[in-house]
Amino acid sequence: MPSNRSLVSIVAGGFTTVILIGSVALSAAAHGQKGKTPAPSKADIAAGSKVFMANGCTACHVIGDKGGKTGPELTKIGADKKWPPSKLSAVIRDPKKLNAAAKMPAYGPDKITDKELKTLVAYMQSLK
Repeated sequence: MPSNRSLVSIVAGGFTTVILIGSVALSAAAHGQKGKTPAPSKADIAAGSKVFMANGCTACHVIGDKGGKTGPELTKIGADKKWPPSKLSAVIRDPKKLNAAAKMPAYGPDKITDKELKTLVAYMQSLK
């Protein structure tokens, strides 16, 4: 029969192993989440839709069966992996930076605030 001292060592060693495995698992899970943005709220999406409408985006961009056809169709832009939020923000701020032939005007902070841009991108990401 093992002594009390050796039982304590075995239990403590097992406990340490459990803690170590748990912390490694949590670190891996946290690392896997890095770079992922949380889903936008319904309020942000609704606000973004208003920004889209208020800035006349429908004059050039079609969504569903409504809007102009001068610019690219945006009906399913949120499902297109080639258009992450950062790229959408960049093209809204300075379209010619991504495409020198772009006809879309730049929407700097003087036209669309950073907060409005965030909601506009949330709205566009919801289009799937």
